[in-house]
Amino acid sequence: MNRNKDVKTSSKLLLSFFLAALILVTNDANASSGAKHHLGLFVGSTSNFSAPHTSFTLGSDYEYRVSNLLGVGLLGEMVFAEHKEALVFGGLFVHPTQGLKIVFGNGSAFVEDKSHYVFRIGTAYDFHVGSLSVTPTINFDFSDGNSFAVYGITFGIGL
Repeated sequence: MNRNKDVKTSSKLLLSFFLAALILVTNDANASSGAKHHLGLFVGSTSNFSAPHTSFTLGSDYEYRVSNLLGVGLLGEMVFAEHKEALVFGGLFVHPTQGLKIVFGNGSAFVEDKSHYVFRIGTAYDFHVGSLSVTPTINFDFSDGNSFAVYGITFGIGL
């Protein structure tokens, strides 16, 4: 199967999941009474499983909590490898329990004058102190036949 077809299929599946979940939670009467907006700053590393190297990574994220269970948002990262790589994702955040979140992302990576599709799945756990949060995070990115682990700490604030 060719790569473009895989990318389109993955994108359609994630979009379908997102839309179905959004429809379900819009009818949810138990919307979160806490902060609806969350901003975070990520500090960590990206390890490439295909080539044995690890690079410093900085990122940021924004999440809008639609309900207790789901949030939607944007993620951006800069990987400081031999060639700097910028990543931009649309994200779906699933919160099965308080603190725990599972992240699904669809996006693009930009290196020099090239771009390619990236799919992300990850998990994190929020430790809250008032409106502030400290969140250990691990994500797995799949792009252009390569796999990456992205791990570190996100420092955030709920608004």
